Amino acid sequence: MYSIRALWGLKGYELTPELAFDVQSLSKVDAIREELIWKIWEYYQLLPLGNLRLFRTNRAQRNMFASIISFGVLGLAWFFFRTIGICIELFIEVICAAIVVIIALFLDRISERTGGLWHFE
Repeated sequence: MYSIRALWGLKGYELTPELAFDVQSLSKVDAIREELIWKIWEYYQLLPLGNLRLFRTNRAQRNMFASIISFGVLGLAWFFFRTIGICIELFIEVICAAIVVIIALFLDRISERTGGLWHFE
């Protein structure tokens, strides 16, 4: 979900061609100054949109990494249980599934509060 939302086109504030008509009556220095002011304004308006995309991309990468680890553990567990022939009671499977679902729902919030979980610097 975060990968798709990071790729969505985001509509932000942008300068219009009418700015050229607005600055024609000004002197050259004032026109350049006015255009620079509007370019800086446009930059500050687009900055939150770029940050939102980076946030969503970061979450998508974390979730992809967690899903690869989860499927790896699931594959190893399936292989060992098939090879060894261990039978697990149904209530233990239900408890394990509930724990995995709870972790999946709250992993983003927990990892953002701890801060160091996903940052390998």
